[in-house]
Amino acid sequence: MEKAYFLFLVAMVASLATASSSTTNVVALNNTSDHDLDALLAFKAAISDPQNILQINWSTSTSVCNWIGITCNRRHRRVAAIQLPKMGLVGTIPPQLGNLSFLVWLDLENNSFHGNLPTQMVHLRRLKHINLAFNSFDGEFPSWLGALSRLRYLSFRNNIISGSLPTTLSNATMLETIRLGTNLITGNLPQDWSALQNLEFLDMGNNQLEGPLPRSLFNLSSLQIFSFTNNTLSGYLPARICDHLPQLKGLYLSNNEFSGAVPAGIGGCPRLQILSLSYNNLAGNIPKEISNLTMLRVVFLAPNDVQGLIPADIGNLTNLEQLGIEVANLTEHFYTKKYLSSKSKMKGLGEGVTILGIKVKINSGGYCLYQYHYIDKILDKLQHLKVKEISTLFDPNLKLWEHSHNPIDQVEYSSAIGSLIYSMHCRKLDIPYAVSRLARYTKNLNMNHWKSTNRILGYLKRTKSLEVFYNKFSMVLEGYSNAEIPEHEIKVKECIYEPKIEEEDYVHDPNEEDEEVEFLPCLPTVESEVDPNSSTLALNGLA
Repeated sequence: MEKAYFLFLVAMVASLATASSSTTNVVALNNTSDHDLDALLAFKAAISDPQNILQINWSTSTSVCNWIGITCNRRHRRVAAIQLPKMGLVGTIPPQLGNLSFLVWLDLENNSFHGNLPTQMVHLRRLKHINLAFNSFDGEFPSWLGALSRLRYLSFRNNIISGSLPTTLSNATMLETIRLGTNLITGNLPQDWSALQNLEFLDMGNNQLEGPLPRSLFNLSSLQIFSFTNNTLSGYLPARICDHLPQLKGLYLSNNEFSGAVPAGIGGCPRLQILSLSYNNLAGNIPKEISNLTMLRVVFLAPNDVQGLIPADIGNLTNLEQLGIEVANLTEHFYTKKYLSSKSKMKGLGEGVTILGIKVKINSGGYCLYQYHYIDKILDKLQHLKVKEISTLFDPNLKLWEHSHNPIDQVEYSSAIGSLIYSMHCRKLDIPYAVSRLARYTKNLNMNHWKSTNRILGYLKRTKSLEVFYNKFSMVLEGYSNAEIPEHEIKVKECIYEPKIEEEDYVHDPNEEDEEVEFLPCLPTVESEVDPNSSTLALNGLA
């Protein structure tokens, strides 16, 4: 009897202990959940939501796990993901976001966030994916990113982040994708990248980087995309550039100040599809080893001081679609075009060529320049503006003045103006005055500037099939702005052609659905003359 009573007491104590433990766990869980709630409420208070989706849906009467854009993990019911891309949100990231200790995924792409990234985000030790692209974040590049040891995907592209890259970035050894293009990052690159052996995608184009490329970058054996287009990088490219880059698919180094020869070792990248080295100071001959790249689709080597004959074995490049090289004269160009069209996938060449983004229709009467495809790309990129055709450039009732408050979509506006400047310099002789006026306000714009930009886009949409024509007897092309154009000086007529969709000069990243159109730089010689004896020609097999 006493033994039974003793066992009963033991069972009662165990039951009470279990209940106490369960109660403690519930209290602890509630406390940690409260941290998540407080952090998200602080985030909500720091932003404005034009659509009022968060204002209505993010209510304390429901669990945060049921809020739009929030995903919780199954085990702890803690916030694991914030996904709010393309929602028009405006504001800053509050320090309290660093309290979301279970956060794995943060995606705020394509909104209007601004300000610095809070240092408290260093506490997000579980973070694997951070995508803040297409916003207006500014300030120095965050040095604490290297402390996020589980980080695999990093995208800050198309922001206003400045300063130099910290050496601590390579501490995030799990990184697979780094996308920092189109910012204001300056200075030399860190010398040691050898720890990032998982890195597959590296894009730092359209910044202000200078100095040589660190040799350790060419030892990242997993690297597939290598992009530093449009910086001021200099120095020589390694002669055996591909020895440790067996997976490389895209090499984008155009618009820099590299010198020396095109590396003969480029033939050692068997998977290479895109080779873009245009607008540098490279010299020497086109290496014959380039013929080994049987997967090559796009080659841009001009303008440089690369000379000599085109390698005879270039016909081995059966997948070649676009070729941009310098040739001595049009006779050699047409021979090359005919030869490659018979050997590779370059098709529909006809009598037309592409000079770094400008379509040229060549016939016995002269030359016709058009940018139908380019204007379509601009309009497609800005389709949310709902551009309508219009016949005049200006609305006299719209007044432009400096905006004293926060600019409206500054990054996108700068991109749109850049696209219009490209068209202004390369072909459209009737828009320089209008574009130059709008270009003054890239940092202090208001809604009237967007309305004026929309009007210019509407004018381009209406006139995109009107092209510049000049005959073979007069090689001087003169433009007039807001003036009558003498018919005997310059002719504008419609070219007859079939517009076709063009494939971009880059490989798409599978982690993101939408890619911006990469616009090629304007060819300076097009403004003044086209010399039939010496031209920089890009053969476009898709146009």
